[in-house]
Amino acid sequence: MQNDLEMYIVQVESPESQISTQSSRMDLESGYKSFMPKTIETADSDGNPRLIYSYHNVIIGFAARLSAKQVKEMEKKPGFISAWPQRILSLNTTHTTSFLGLHQNVGLWRDANYGKGVIIGVLDTGITPDHPSFSDVGMPPPPAKWKGKCELNFTKKCNNKLIGARNFPISSDSPIDNDGHGTHTSSIAAGSFVKGANITWPFIRDKGQAVKDAGGIAMIIYSFPEYGFTTSADAHFLPALFITYKDGIEILDYMNSTIKPIARISFQGTIIGDKDSPVVAVFSAVDQATLVLWRAASLKSTHPTWSPAAIKSAIMTTANTLNLTNDPFLDERLLPANIFAIGAGHVNPSRANDPGLIYDTLLKDYLPYLCGLNYTNQQPPFSIKFGESSQTYTRTVTNVGEAKSSYTVEIDSPPGVTVIVKPSTLKFSKLNQKLKYQVTFTRRDNSTNSGISQGFLKWSSKKHSVRSPIAVILPPTIGF
Repeated sequence: MQNDLEMYIVQVESPESQISTQSSRMDLESGYKSFMPKTIETADSDGNPRLIYSYHNVIIGFAARLSAKQVKEMEKKPGFISAWPQRILSLNTTHTTSFLGLHQNVGLWRDANYGKGVIIGVLDTGITPDHPSFSDVGMPPPPAKWKGKCELNFTKKCNNKLIGARNFPISSDSPIDNDGHGTHTSSIAAGSFVKGANITWPFIRDKGQAVKDAGGIAMIIYSFPEYGFTTSADAHFLPALFITYKDGIEILDYMNSTIKPIARISFQGTIIGDKDSPVVAVFSAVDQATLVLWRAASLKSTHPTWSPAAIKSAIMTTANTLNLTNDPFLDERLLPANIFAIGAGHVNPSRANDPGLIYDTLLKDYLPYLCGLNYTNQQPPFSIKFGESSQTYTRTVTNVGEAKSSYTVEIDSPPGVTVIVKPSTLKFSKLNQKLKYQVTFTRRDNSTNSGISQGFLKWSSKKHSVRSPIAVILPPTIGF
């Protein structure tokens, strides 16, 4: 058995004549196999296939088990773009609805009718159909527009709540969740209320079993350096304490400096309302995706005519950007988080339900985007990469707040950049009225700033605040 194999994701160039037909997919499959080094058989000594998966949509490429030497051999082939080893990310979702200020029988959740009639799709580790969150007691049949299905041996597991389940990994023939994360995220996004519910996780046995076999009765686990102050709330086989890398090194130094090291752990309980909350943790983008999915479903229920782009806009432009002490968000190192860590901010469900203005995108604008051509700029954020000249963008906003309203622009220009908005005031006279504005970005002549620069543009009325983040990439100035 060859034990130096690792899973790689390989991206290659797309044939110019490639179109989305069955024949072209077969041509791609054949093309992918041609990139595999001649020394590789179709399967390893255990009979496992070497070419694991073929990609056809987001990228042109494939996943395969390869050695580093074989990847080097593959790099010489015409059409090769890149190959990178797969990364296994830990699945963590611990936020609760109360963290977002949501309550079962009052406010937005109730006003949104708990997302009644909205279909939510979740791509994750699978689902546990017998989980009480997916009971269909009192649920009507699926809407007529539903075209999905429950595949293979899962058919009898579906009901009026869990209306579809598909399986994608080649290594598995069932959508059953053997990890627990898919069930967890699905129940957050679309699960029914369950009386007396609590969070449970599959136990992590491997580490704990090894410690127990060695005579240990508990564990102290420290994180990776790049995780900073982020720790995981996993359920372990033995009593365990998960600490930061910095704390772990201090404990090891103490143990190495003492003949009989002794320590006492005093559990003070979960801290609610920490002054730095919320913090951008290592896995925050993954967790936020689940919450945003639920939030999008609620908005679709309260605003059934809104497009996906309008819903996205409402969530982004109303997001919180300050923590509980009204300071900018911190990252996993407890340092000020940059725009690529924060994005638009932390979702604010109540404000998203009444955003004032929205940036909408029509279907015709999505088609060239999906083809990778002429992507529309009709998006809330601004992402700018400077060349020699200034850049001007036109945006259209739709009034979904008060019929007669006036919005004034506030600009926080990124360091080294001048931002001019025309007009500086938008006056609306009716609902669903659309108005345009232009934004011009110019690099300052005397600026020596380079790298990533950030700021924001915000339209404010007496009632609403509509914020768009600005991210700018400034190349180094010649002579500095």
